[in-house]
Formats: sequence, C-alpha cells, structure tokens
Amino acid sequence: MARHAKYVEDVATAMSIKFNNFGNAMKAAGEDVTICSFGEAFFDIPLYPFDTLPFPELYHYSDSRGLIGLREKLGAYYHTQYGVPVDAASEILVTAGSKLGVHMSFMALLEPGDEVVVPEPAWVSYSEQVRLCHGNPVMVPRDVPVAELGRWVTPRTRALVISSPHNPTGKVFSRDEIRQLHQIATEHGLYLISDEAYSDFVTEDEPFVSCGVDDPEKEHTIICNTMSKNYGMSGLLRYAGLPWAANRRKDPTSSSGTSLAMRKDSATATQKGQQPCSRWLGRWNREPPQHPLITTTGPRSWTAASRTSTTRGRGSTRSRR
Repeated sequence: MARHAKYVEDVATAMSIKFNNFGNAMKAAGEDVTICSFGEAFFDIPLYPFDTLPFPELYHYSDSRGLIGLREKLGAYYHTQYGVPVDAASEILVTAGSKLGVHMSFMALLEPGDEVVVPEPAWVSYSEQVRLCHGNPVMVPRDVPVAELGRWVTPRTRALVISSPHNPTGKVFSRDEIRQLHQIATEHGLYLISDEAYSDFVTEDEPFVSCGVDDPEKEHTIICNTMSKNYGMSGLLRYAGLPWAANRRKDPTSSSGTSLAMRKDSATATQKGQQPCSRWLGRWNREPPQHPLITTTGPRSWTAASRTSTTRGRGSTRSRR
C-alpha cells in the first residue's frame, strides 16, 4: 500500500482554514455569512485594465525569482519607504504567497531536529511550517520581553521568527526592540525571520520599523512581505528579501513566478506612488466608518481597533495567507 511520510500526520490543519472552508460551504448553501477567518484589507482598490499587459508573453515562464522589473520596484519601495537598501538582482524573491516565502525560508535554514524560537501568540502556521521542515518550534510565553528571548535559545536553535506589526495583537516592535532582536541573532548565530505583512497598518505615532534597517547587508535577516494586505490584493503577489542561502533553495521548488500577477502588480506599483492602505488610513482617521466591528469614538480609537481587527487575521483562530 502506498504511504505518505509519517511526520505529515503530526502537522495540524490551520483552524482558520477550517473556519474559512466551513463559511464558504454555508455561503454556497445560500446562508448569509460574514467570513472573518482571513485577515484581509478593509478597503477595495479599483479594477485596473489588463489590456496593457504583454500578450502572449504573460502566458509563459518568467524569471524564477520574479520579473526583474518588479523586483527593482519592490527594492526601490523598501529603500524609499523603510530605509532598507535592497539588491533587486540577488536579494528579492517573488513567491506565490508570502506563506510560501516563510516556509521556503525554513526549508533553507533547518536540518532535522533544528529549532525555531516563536514568541506567542503567533500566526497559526509558523509552528506547523517548522514541523514540515523537520524542525521543532520553541514557543515562548506571551509576556516575555524581547530582550529575554535569548533564554529560549539552545545549541539546536537556527532562527527566530517575529511579525511586526504583530499578528494577532497589532503590536509594532520599536526600534530598540528591533535592535535587541538583532543582538540576540548576532550573539547566538541565528537568522531573524521578519514577517512584515502589515507594514502599513500603523498609526503616525507608532511608526513601522523594518528589521532590515539594522541589518542592511542582510547578514542574518530574512524579510517577508506581501501586497495582499497593504494593497488590498489578496492572493496576487507576495515577496521576500532573502540572503544567498534562501535564494538557492527556491529554484528546485518553482520554475517560474506567477507571470500575470507579477506583471499586473508591477503596473499597479508604477501607477500608485504610495500604498492604498496608507491613503485609506488617513482618510478613515478623519471619517471613521460605521461598522459593528470598528470602534468609532475617535480617530485614535478607530485606528487601533481596525489595525487589531485586520492584523488578527493570522492569529490563533484566523489566517491571512
């Protein structure tokens, strides 16, 4: 009898995915259901024309790391917006989902039995992805300060993974905390995997700081981000800023990037000087929307509530990938 790898049996399906599938089944049956199992943007972007895309080239293989034109735009964006210098030719990898970007990072770093430090609460898939890569997630209790995360490092630890703005709590790591994370990574010889999917979901008095700012050479830092949140394009495009080792691991798992999505999002990035999320946050801070899930007692209250609501998408009961 054909059999699968035994370790797969120990990997749990994300509860968020179960809820989403359950909700879709109810909608298909005609029930009025609001699905909250995915953390998606709270705004809609216009429908842009596709007739400017190159045809028939878009139906064929593209560069395995993503179109160089798109990578250059992403690199320029990270440099301009977040102050992180990026070599588009060697340090950016466009993936079919930032979920895949995180997973591929674990694949490139872990050997059987290696450990990854995961502060709780955490996005539901971190621990399962580590297990799929034959590693062991080391879960850190929620109230442990960043400076003390080194206590959970052992000789088998290879990486520490964080998300900022944090999913599910909405916490934004400060510059001092980012420096502490880099200090831990340097002292113990670890990779720091920074999930920055909600980088624009912040307030003016709580700015986002990329982990790449204090490691401009990306000596031990892997950054994963996505357009699905900040641009409201769920499912179209994600990307990762990777060092040499992780880039090497990509080619055997994918022959091409998603041509249509990459070309379309590249055109959108050209047309839009800033991310729609930033514009919507500014507009809705002035005009809080009326919605039962959003606090509307004032701009600061609404922003905090909406940020927590959206970034909660990959938490213990919801997912955003």
